Amino acid sequence: IGFKSVFMISHRPEIHSGPYHFCFDTVNGTEQMGYIRPIWLEEYDEILPSTDEWTTCIRLPIKQEKQGDRSRNFDDIHARLLLFLNRLRQIEIVRQQGINETNNRIFTRIDHANGQIIELQERTKTSEKITKNFWFVLKKVIQVPAELKAKLSDIKCDVESTTIAIAYPLNAIYESSSFQILSTQPLFAYLPLRSYGFRFILQADFEIPATRQEILRDNVWNEWLKTEMIQLVPLAYEQFQHLPELLTSSSLDFEQHTHLLTSIQTLKYFLKLIPARNEIDPYFNTFIDKSVQLLMGIIQFPVIREDKNGIIEWISPTKCILVRDPFIRQIFSQDLLLSHFNSYYLDEQIIMECDETILIRLGCRRLDFSDILRLIRTLYTQNEQEHSTKTTSIEQIAQWFLCIDYSLQQEREKPGFNIDHNDGTEMTTMAELKKMKIIPLRQQTRLVSVEEFDQRAILFPFDKTTPYAKHLKIVLEDLPTIDERLLEFIENKYPRRLDSIKRLLRDLGVSDSRNIRKIYSNHILPVISDDTQWSTKSDSVLIAYLICIYKELYYPQPDLFLNEIDKLKSKLIIKIREGKFVRTNSNGANIVHLTSLYGCERSLDSLTLSMDQFTFISDDYYNQYRTELFYQDTERKKFVRFLNELDLHDFFLVNMTDNPFINVEQLAGTQWAYEIKTLTPLLYEPFIVKDYRCDEFDTLVSSKDNNDVTRYTQILLYLDRWCQSMSAFYVASVIRARGRHVTTLAPVKGIESSFCLSLRKHSWIPVAGGQLFKPTDVYFLPLKNPFCRYVPHLDRSKISLTDTNFVNLLGFKQEITRKTIFELLMKWSCNLDNDSLWKLVNMTSNLIPCTIPTTSRQSCRDIIDNIRCVYIFLASDNDSCALLTRFRLWPLVFIPRTSETGDFLFINEVFWKDSESLLTMNDGTNLESAQNTSLESYYGSDANLQQFFINILHVKLEPILDDYLPLLSNAADKKHDYIWKCIEVITRLAFTQNKQTLVKDKCIDWAFIPCLGDKNKLVKYTDRPYYPHDMIIADLFADTLSIIKLSEVWQKVFSGRWPY
Repeated sequence: IGFKSVFMISHRPEIHSGPYHFCFDTVNGTEQMGYIRPIWLEEYDEILPSTDEWTTCIRLPIKQEKQGDRSRNFDDIHARLLLFLNRLRQIEIVRQQGINETNNRIFTRIDHANGQIIELQERTKTSEKITKNFWFVLKKVIQVPAELKAKLSDIKCDVESTTIAIAYPLNAIYESSSFQILSTQPLFAYLPLRSYGFRFILQADFEIPATRQEILRDNVWNEWLKTEMIQLVPLAYEQFQHLPELLTSSSLDFEQHTHLLTSIQTLKYFLKLIPARNEIDPYFNTFIDKSVQLLMGIIQFPVIREDKNGIIEWISPTKCILVRDPFIRQIFSQDLLLSHFNSYYLDEQIIMECDETILIRLGCRRLDFSDILRLIRTLYTQNEQEHSTKTTSIEQIAQWFLCIDYSLQQEREKPGFNIDHNDGTEMTTMAELKKMKIIPLRQQTRLVSVEEFDQRAILFPFDKTTPYAKHLKIVLEDLPTIDERLLEFIENKYPRRLDSIKRLLRDLGVSDSRNIRKIYSNHILPVISDDTQWSTKSDSVLIAYLICIYKELYYPQPDLFLNEIDKLKSKLIIKIREGKFVRTNSNGANIVHLTSLYGCERSLDSLTLSMDQFTFISDDYYNQYRTELFYQDTERKKFVRFLNELDLHDFFLVNMTDNPFINVEQLAGTQWAYEIKTLTPLLYEPFIVKDYRCDEFDTLVSSKDNNDVTRYTQILLYLDRWCQSMSAFYVASVIRARGRHVTTLAPVKGIESSFCLSLRKHSWIPVAGGQLFKPTDVYFLPLKNPFCRYVPHLDRSKISLTDTNFVNLLGFKQEITRKTIFELLMKWSCNLDNDSLWKLVNMTSNLIPCTIPTTSRQSCRDIIDNIRCVYIFLASDNDSCALLTRFRLWPLVFIPRTSETGDFLFINEVFWKDSESLLTMNDGTNLESAQNTSLESYYGSDANLQQFFINILHVKLEPILDDYLPLLSNAADKKHDYIWKCIEVITRLAFTQNKQTLVKDKCIDWAFIPCLGDKNKLVKYTDRPYYPHDMIIADLFADTLSIIKLSEVWQKVFSGRWPY
């Protein structure tokens, strides 16, 4: 016994050995030498027992201050104190309880199997019961390295070797079927020190302090011992393999345990005694770590091969898989595990009764998430279940979910798992799951993945007992919903796992929330945004979508939903009357209009046009929800307002746009350039034109493929009827940019909107005759206007416009100016277009020379009465008369040729009247032989026209000599009286105008003088015919001489005036 420990409890220890009796006295010793100087005892207080029972007796009088701990200290003495003492085999503690009463405790050590198994017995003299504890003790002698000996030569002297040992309690080995927690054992330095957390005993010659409570740390010797002791655990495993045979051969008496110990029991017990890192003193962490590392290379675990009839095989832990759940083992067979991972299921006894942490540290691994996914994918493909939602497949999928949930639970139960620190791994795991097509949806034949619905929400089945409105029920039934059979199977077969599976599905994104806004954003919007998705939906579902948005989102708080309107407008699909759905597009072809069925009086369906002109909303929205939603006109109007917000209107779709400008000059080149002058003094800063434009109308009327007058007639009448209610669209507002958000600020000026201007710029107004003209080129004239036939005009007998504001808005010309009639006259008569006409007018201010041949005739299809009105209209205006006077050298006089046509003649080809009636007949018509034409017969009834022709156009009042002379050139078919009248008029004019010589020269070759005779012959004046002074004589020579034939009347006329 170490003396340092002795002096801890006694001031005066005594030693009695044979004839020697002495003590050490630390209280009365001299010069503090009592610890080492023995004091001989002649007498001693206590009567010593018989020397036959002992050789040496050590007596320790207890210090006074230690008296209180004495009973407890003796109670703490255990039989294991004898485990590592070389010679001590028995300890007896005698406790005096009375004068004649003692209580003795006896500890005895018995070695078996050459000291590998030590039996420790404890008994008392008052009881015959013997408590036996068996220990499996393994020792190893290790050599002290030379360098270590050199360092410790002063302390350890010449120590060559030392023994280290490990001892395992064996009594509980038969009870190891239950995962009981064994008590920890103290560390030994031959005698017990304090516990370091081990459930087995480690023994070595540790350096310890006087208190014997623990070993010295940072001690070279102790560190070396600790390093060498890592061999003990692997050594123990090797010996444990032979323990069942060893116990059998030793015939030890384990109370009530007569059955044989199996190898699996032995291994379980060995594993249970391996401590986890957090169970032991950190000083020994490296000892355990390295011991386990060495153990990994030699330990083997039992597995069961299904193809070998349950025969146990022992396999390296690196090929062992930990799965506690028998359900997983059922789904994924041992053969499947072996074929895909070359691994085995660890024996269930080991899994259930051993610390999983220790198993994993030794090399076993869990069936982790990736493994399960790999196996599921294999089964998924092999069983051809990728696209199947049959009941058998759904049951299989339910089992997979149970496996996946088990795997995730295993991950979370791993040592050191922290939901915050492992969030990335968890997210990766979930991302993997979301990619797998293992979700069965109600009423679908294909399995889907959560990833397919990343913009939408897959929902748990809804409670069908809850009453829902018609539209909501349809929408809820359309939502991607987990097939009820999946959860029903789990609930029926594995009810305790249902909540866990639901949590897993929620983690994957499956929701049980039926928040209408989430349904809208996560389901309705994504579906209607994707043509491939909404095209598979039924009409009733797509109709219910819109009704749901209206009733559940817009209707309660319209102002709050306005923020969503723009997004919805770009994605909305609407059923139209043709029975199909189209995506509305306010900037494209699919503009959908409301109908009168929805209470829209202005609906374009009032126009009896073909269906391809406009697209109308289907009646189904109203018909299917008439009783639920549209039972009152007020409700119907609210729905129409909602549709208006989505750019569905009864009228043409008119959009408001903001057009910013830095200054007024920027209007140059725009449709509002004409406003620069009026806006310049009003604006000196950036401004905005809040404009209304109607692309739909522009597209409709600018089409070159459709010139249907009926179509445009109806549109014109429609716009006229609703002009007042649409008037706001025809005015754009000019506002200052700084006041754009101030609603109360009045605009600087109202100008014509793009819609208004577009009404004027296209040729869409049907005019009389069936053509289409721009409104600004069309005349809006009274019904009996005489000139309407000459201009494109609205036939007011067929198209009756009643709104004066609309007529003015279109810019119709409401009167025909004299300038227009003048231009028309010049076009008809001279074939001059307006540009050429005014170019000639502006070229000079004098008489305008004619540039067309005088022999040409410009025909015109019109009647004299109409042209007479034209002349009268122009004659009443001085400016028109002045222009016509300048053009008098041009063919401006209309002479009819038939009842429907006529020609325009030059001024020199006409005269006003023929007083001599030589050029006209008795009825006033011109002779065909006449080269010039009298106007009196056509225009003579109006004195103003006479003045117009004579004074303005300078038409001759009477024919002149040159007009009559041609009458004599072809006199053969004329009567003699007519010929003599012509001769008389020409003679008179010749003398009056002193043109006798001209006349003679002109007539020199003409035979026009009638002579006597039977043949009524005509002779030239150069033939020198005889003038008959005596008609009797003349008759005698009429056959031989050319004798002029004159009646008595003409004889008197020419008497004395014969010109030739």
